[in-house]
Amino acid sequence: MARFSNQDIKRRLDPYRRLGHVQFYVQWERRRSDGQLVGRVYELPQVLTGLQRVVYAGRGPAPSLNTDVRRMADYLPMERARSLLMLESGGQRARAQHLAERFGLDTVGYALGDVAATSVSLRPLYDGPGPFIHLRESSSGEPMPLLLAHHYEGGPTRVFPGELVGEIDERHYPHPDDWNTDHGEYR
Repeated sequence: MARFSNQDIKRRLDPYRRLGHVQFYVQWERRRSDGQLVGRVYELPQVLTGLQRVVYAGRGPAPSLNTDVRRMADYLPMERARSLLMLESGGQRARAQHLAERFGLDTVGYALGDVAATSVSLRPLYDGPGPFIHLRESSSGEPMPLLLAHHYEGGPTRVFPGELVGEIDERHYPHPDDWNTDHGEYR
């Protein structure tokens, strides 16, 4: 399920229509030594992969939680879903926790910062067509984590990067218009 303007969805159509097959995410950071952007490619946590996963993405101000719940219940097979991957930018902790509890999801994956999905080739590191989820570096250049919310007590869990697939350079960095945020360039 996606929440984008017509212009945004045209740009995102290719990677977003294949998000059901996403296997990797890229955690970007700016090296302190030389200021270069480096992306570390990791496998998505096992709990966020598979046939019982739903992907929800959007750009701009998030709708109310009640609107989200109503839309998901109307359009998505939530009764069969075990996990949800939220590709909205920044600070979605309360929303992720609420959705996990409301739908009884084992896991909701979300980011603290900006998120993008691209199908830019990561060759020679990975030969497949993607898509790839990107987590933008913080304003201080540090990598931003992927977090998990659960329907049972315990709150969010930080995903410690799993299996490192490799590193990529800034040639693979998403275009400013690919980030699911209203501010494009970093604020």
